[in-house]
Amino acid sequence: MSRDVLTIAPYYGGKSRMAHYIADRLNYDDTDLFLTPFGGMCRVLLNKPRHKDECYNDYGEGVCALMSVLSNPDTAHDFIYRLYETEYSEAQFLNAKAIFDKAETDMLKQTGNLMERELKSVLVGYGLCPPGLRSDEFTKYLKQSMKSTDELALTKRIKMERPSKRDEINSKLKALVADYTDTKKAKEQGQLLRPRHMGALDVSDIDLAIATYIVFQQSRDAMGKVWTPSKFKDSAHYRRNMENLFECSERMQGVKIHQIDATNFFNWYAKKEEMDNISEEYQQMTHWLNNPKAMVLADPSYIKPDQEEKLLKGIDWKNEPSLSDAIKRVHGDKLPKDLGKLVYTMSFSYVDQESFVKCVADAKCKMMICNYPLMLYQKYLTPEKGWRTFEFLTTTSVGSKKDNVRTEVLYYNY
Repeated sequence: MSRDVLTIAPYYGGKSRMAHYIADRLNYDDTDLFLTPFGGMCRVLLNKPRHKDECYNDYGEGVCALMSVLSNPDTAHDFIYRLYETEYSEAQFLNAKAIFDKAETDMLKQTGNLMERELKSVLVGYGLCPPGLRSDEFTKYLKQSMKSTDELALTKRIKMERPSKRDEINSKLKALVADYTDTKKAKEQGQLLRPRHMGALDVSDIDLAIATYIVFQQSRDAMGKVWTPSKFKDSAHYRRNMENLFECSERMQGVKIHQIDATNFFNWYAKKEEMDNISEEYQQMTHWLNNPKAMVLADPSYIKPDQEEKLLKGIDWKNEPSLSDAIKRVHGDKLPKDLGKLVYTMSFSYVDQESFVKCVADAKCKMMICNYPLMLYQKYLTPEKGWRTFEFLTTTSVGSKKDNVRTEVLYYNY
């Protein structure tokens, strides 16, 4: 007998069909803490029995604001009643998307954009490049400049009309690159604040939560990109889907909301750097992974398995020290496709996935990981290390592909 699935809003990669299947297979007997580091719309959390303590984590500004608002009784009702005042329309969607997109801007990208503008200004000012330099061409120069802060390749690639100005120009370029490098280092250590927290975006949690709900509820395939006119008959039909938000809010009460960049955390953790170099939240993530009483459900962005199989053909992948390096050695920069790259604020590339599975392979917590059947996972999450699998046959209609059958795998270590 099928059970209703409690859900806040549709979400690309959400577990609508698998929520109860996963929830029924989590460990409850030997754990008192539940953590979902790639929280999204937390569909499994909403539909599972409670653990004593529960933590939600995501890097996205919008979904974190939404979960924070819903988990707080003082803000949840205000959020829901204000949401009832919205309508199902493209104008409403575009207004919400403008708020959502600005909030989601990663500070590192924002710094990069600022750096590009300032670099262009410097170079144009010295007559070293034309004002109308194409963005793609300038990006190529910018990438070259990032290779070294001592002697920037960028100035070598441009004809120096004023050789006497080289030192002055290099000094300005180095300063800009150094700012970008410092920002990147801070982000990798979990110490970088986001635009909204730095006052770069004047929007409340409730306003951002409303925008986030609208963006995913009204978009095609719940990807938050393009408005679809075919999801609801009218605004009244759209509002009827909000009725279960009161129940969602009740279930979210007591859940602690975190906003840790899991991508950089797992990349850092794989390098085994000193604990003193990372933020308190990153240290918290480390504590969770080493806690035998924690039940961790990890649902990173998915990798395209048939592409992985094709790229690893002819490679002795079981004995390669790094599958990412092995594929690059044979195919250059081509790697298996990260299916969440165009949707999520932060998404796991194949290289990120390898860092991730390397550092969780020996995790002391109880862990379940969702993905497609990947050789990468088979290599590191082995029976010898205590890992087993469940397979789940499901379908997806993303991209208007009806009855597109896919096999999802749950990797677990308990």
